[in-house]
Order: sequence, then C-alpha cells, then structure tokens
Amino acid sequence: MNDTEEKFCHLHNHSFFSLLDGLASIDDLVDCASDLGYKSLALTDHGSCAGLYKFQKACKKKGIKPILGMEAYITKDHTIKENRADNYHLILLAKNQVGYKNLIKLSSLAYIDGFYYKPRIDFALLEKHKEGLIVSSACASGELSSLLWNGEDEMAEELAKKYHSVFGDDYYLEIMSHVYNEGGSEQEAKEKMLSGKIYKLSKKLGIKAICTNDTHYARKEDWEAHDVLLSIQTLDTIKNPKRMTFNSQDFYLKPYEQMAELYKKAPEILANTVEIANKIEEGDFIEPSEDLLPDFDLPDGFEDEEAYLKELVKNGMEEKGLINKPEYRERVKYEMSVITKCNYTKYFLILWDIINFARAEKLRFGIGRGSAVSSLCLYVLGITKLDPVKYDLIFERFLNPDRISPPDVDIDFDYDRREEIYNYIIQKYGPERCSQIGTYNKLMARQTIRSTIKVLDLGNDWDIEQKKRAENPNAKIVSTKNSLDLADRIAKLVPFKAGTKIRGAIKSVEELRTAMHKYPKLMACVLKIEGTLKSGGVHPAGILVCKDPLIDHIPLRASKGVICSQFDGPEVEYLGLLKFDLLALKTLTVVDKTVQVIEQRTNQYIDVDKLADNIEILWKEINNI
Repeated sequence: MNDTEEKFCHLHNHSFFSLLDGLASIDDLVDCASDLGYKSLALTDHGSCAGLYKFQKACKKKGIKPILGMEAYITKDHTIKENRADNYHLILLAKNQVGYKNLIKLSSLAYIDGFYYKPRIDFALLEKHKEGLIVSSACASGELSSLLWNGEDEMAEELAKKYHSVFGDDYYLEIMSHVYNEGGSEQEAKEKMLSGKIYKLSKKLGIKAICTNDTHYARKEDWEAHDVLLSIQTLDTIKNPKRMTFNSQDFYLKPYEQMAELYKKAPEILANTVEIANKIEEGDFIEPSEDLLPDFDLPDGFEDEEAYLKELVKNGMEEKGLINKPEYRERVKYEMSVITKCNYTKYFLILWDIINFARAEKLRFGIGRGSAVSSLCLYVLGITKLDPVKYDLIFERFLNPDRISPPDVDIDFDYDRREEIYNYIIQKYGPERCSQIGTYNKLMARQTIRSTIKVLDLGNDWDIEQKKRAENPNAKIVSTKNSLDLADRIAKLVPFKAGTKIRGAIKSVEELRTAMHKYPKLMACVLKIEGTLKSGGVHPAGILVCKDPLIDHIPLRASKGVICSQFDGPEVEYLGLLKFDLLALKTLTVVDKTVQVIEQRTNQYIDVDKLADNIEILWKEINNI
C-alpha cells in the first residue's frame, strides 16, 4: 500500500436491528479501527440507519472518514407482504450528502411501506432514489450470490448488468472469505466457490470486484462473548449443538495487512475497495438544520409570528390582571426578548395552539412541571398554571440567552384522552411531518449477569436434562433451575442503583468479586456484553413536528404500528428538530372523573384550577361544597 492509499474495511455491524447480534459498540469498533491505522470505515446495519449519527461522531473524533451505509433487504415488490423468504441483502453506501438523504429515505420507506418481518425495498424504489449511492452485491445472502450458488449463472449475469446499467461504475461485485469452525465447513466451501464465480463474472462483465469482511465484533478475542450474545438473544444455551451460531472466530475487524495477504493473488480487488473510500466526499453528511418548525397560521391582521405571540401574551397579562404591575411587565418583556433571540417564537405558538385545542375540547391538562413553570410567558399564555413571580422562580432555568438550548416543556394530559392531542397535531401539520421519537434499550448490569449465567448453563441444567432423556427417552422431564437460582443470587450482588456498571460493582462489592473470580468465563463475557442494545422502543411522550416531511431530515422506522425516529431524542434535538413532550397522567384522569361525579351528584361544577393553593383555605372550600 502506498502513502496515497487509505486503509479501508467494509464493516457490517448489526448493532441496532435485525438479529441484534453486534457485540461491540460503535465506539469500540471505531477505536479498534483507529488502533489498526484505518483512515476510513463503513457502517452497514441491516435495514437501519439508526447508528449512523453516532458513527459519524465517533469517526470524526478519531480522524477516520465515516462511510455511511446500510445493508438493505431487497425483494421483488416491497409492497407485497406474502413471501417471507424472498429477501436478499444489498449494500448501499452514501457517496455524498445527496446519497445520504436517499439512504435514509430508503431505510424509512423500507419500514413504513415495506416492512414484512424485515424492512424491505425493491429495485424500483432503489432506482428512484439512486443518486449519490454506491452499491455492492453484498454477502452470500445477496441475490447475485444466491443465483450463482443455485447454478443460475445466466440470471446472475443479467442481474449484474441490470445494476451496472443503473449505477455504472458505482456498482461493485462483493467478495468475502471467512474461516469457519468444523461445524461451518459447508459455509466456508460456499464462500470459496462464490468468490471464484464472482471474480470470473467481474472479469467477464468489466464490473469491478471488491473484498470485504463481515464484522460483528471488534477484536478476534471477542468471538466467544459474541457467541454467548447470540444465545442470549435466541433464548438458548451454548451447550445446545443446534443453537444459532456463526461457527467461526473470523467475524472481527481485520488488519489491512491481513486482508492484503488474504487477497494477494488478486490485489486489484483490495485496490477497488480502497477506491470506494476515495469516492466518498469529505465532510459531515449529517448536519444540524435551522428553523425546522412549521410556519404558524396567523389570523387576519398579523403579518409575523412575533407580533402575534406578543399580542397573545398581552391578552394573557390582561386576563390575569397583571398588565399594570411593573414587576410583571418587566419580567414578561425580558422573557419575550430571550424567546425572540433564541428563535423559539414558533415553538411557543405551537404549544399555545395545542393547549388552546385541549381547553376547547375540555381535555384536562396539568399545571406544568420542570423548568417550564419558571416562565411567565407560558403562565400568561395558559400553558402552565403557576405564577412564577409569586413563587420567585427563575426564568433562566428554562431559557438562558447565554447558553441557548432547546426549551423543555413537559405537559401532562388526561391519560384516557392524550391520543386526541396526538391526533390533532398530526391532522393539523400532516402525518408525514410528525412522528414520535425512537428509544433503545440496553442490556444493563443485572440483566447481563442473569442472561449470561443461564446461557453458559453454570448450574448444569442442560447436562442434567440430557442425562435424564438418555436414561428414559419417553419420560416427562421437569427441568431444574440451578442456573436461574445462581443467576439471581449473583445478579442481586450488583448494587441496585441507576448507572451501575459491572466493572465498578466488582471493585466495590467483595462477594461479587469472589463470585466472578469463581467463574472467569462469566466475568470475561459480561464485561463485553454489558451495554449491548437489545431492543428498540418508542418514547412515551415525545412527538416531533417539522415544516418538511421528516423523511427529508432523519430516518424513520415503525414500532408496533407507531412511526418514530431511528435516531434517539438527544440526536434529533441536536439536528435541529424540536420535540414536544405530551405526557399521559392517570392522576388527571382521576381528577376529571371525580369532578364529573361531583357535578352529577351536586349539580355543581368545580374548576380545580381555581381552587386555593393554601391548604387551609382549600379545605374550607371543599367542606362548603
């Protein structure tokens, strides 16, 4: 490799979705790549772009060029949801920012329109969003490899020509070669056969071939922990010979020199891999955007949003009898200047509109919580119900002109009716401009220990069961729970405190340290498995509202019928999207039902918001009802 070439490794890390079988975190992978001297690195999660922003940030810190990609599931028609087996892998890489935009659209549409066991696209959709993308034929699960494996060489050739006609020199034929254990010899033979066929097809058609390495963990010594992780996720034990396993220790981030040695008979394919890295434009493809909130529909007589917000605040001051109080006038004038400076006028107007809808529909909402109750503007707008001046609450806790950060307004709504708020927002701004926020759950300390002990079968339950079956094949076997009991006992030694890590707990808890040293394999595995992503969910309250279709700015996914962002809350906020936290509170449902019962029995309506905040006066008011 000369000085002008860049080390490049094509990275497949399934750390977010699909089998959730990626052991290493993005930081681990990037650190490893940096240690190996790589100057560029690709991330291609299965069907998902969820890790790309974290990946870009991590690469930037280490001076590595991030190559943002996805291993797509491609089918004949992504709108037809019948044939589960008709899914093939295809590698997509963003060559520039346009390519990144098309990449996240494809990933989003794969979830929203094409999800059937997997998020799927088809060739027509890919062709529609082809600009700025580099495509390769993928691993042995790619359509090209599947055709070659089945002896359909002519169809494989036509498929390669089809992609080459659309993507030109940005279409590559991909070659992989892994070493497998004894149980994976068939897969190893398959990859060797495919490598030869793909190489010959490359020469015949003049389509460049590249070499890649499928990476599911950072370093070679991580293979055993990865094998344990697979068993955790498939609810199996490593003692089961029929469990899901890679049968290999070869799915790590290999050094460039090792890849060069592996393909020394055809060095041009490694050079072609480097060529892809050189095609990727410099700079951040994922960048923050400004002013993404939708324009607010102004009533007649108002030409700009700032003037309308000032009018609403003025009206609120008058309604609450505060307009002639100097202390309140100065405070609200200062707050308005900060709101305007921070460009949050639209945010306040949209909040006001949401509350206005709730009030019109007699949908109960709370008094406000957190730093938002320190804003006088929110109070006079009727968004919060606590006078911040009366209670000496400091506005800068909510918005600070010297350290501008997104406003955080949490609003509680009647638990039974909160969906009405969501529906109103979606109907007003359009479903393509609204979504909820994605969340991700990790294997935490106690769960990691429990799961790993059961997978390793440290209580020998598997052995006991197999012995019983051998002695009496027809008997009903009652499984022992030795591993489960041991798992509970050791896991409970970890302090029950948020954020506790296994390594720190081992240092501080002697009994845990003793137990871990008794089972060295357990300790080696849990330290690597802890923190692995295990599932994706939806934020219970947050909703995004954007002036453009969200698919133009962030990747989306579907979770139990709900459209949400693939990026998590802090990431979408950094990228310029403001969220509204609309919480569902059962207490408000109880209050509302109580008020209704009282009204039915006494024919008297109680406005809870106007009850005295002094407990003695309040008690007298209640007794007079």
